[in-house]
Amino acid sequence: MAHLFQVTLGNPALFDTAGNVRSGASGVDFGLVNTGAFQDLQSALYWYDTRSALTSQWTFEPHRGFQGTTNVAGLATGHAIAVRSGDVAAVPEPQTVALLLAGLGVTCEPVPVPLALVMRARP
Repeated sequence: MAHLFQVTLGNPALFDTAGNVRSGASGVDFGLVNTGAFQDLQSALYWYDTRSALTSQWTFEPHRGFQGTTNVAGLATGHAIAVRSGDVAAVPEPQTVALLLAGLGVTCEPVPVPLALVMRARP
């Protein structure tokens, strides 16, 4: 989540790389400033650990760019995002594929193939 937040989307965290607190307001000068192509990203706690008896779980907080363990005992709500390791290539839309095929002269209609009869003389 931190990689997506800071590297892919380019969002600055509350603390800079030297450990100094950034001035300004969350969501404007730091935190979830850029959501990219994602819709409905929230500036609230994302929990990304398996449920266990422990009260301390791995979480990410986009409003300040914090990733670490948080005491989630009694936590009733949270947000989720489906993640997959590595960069995943975009899947082209059907219209794009159809335009590409049309540009290459490929059609989806059956093309008649001429049939030839070969006759052979009997010996």
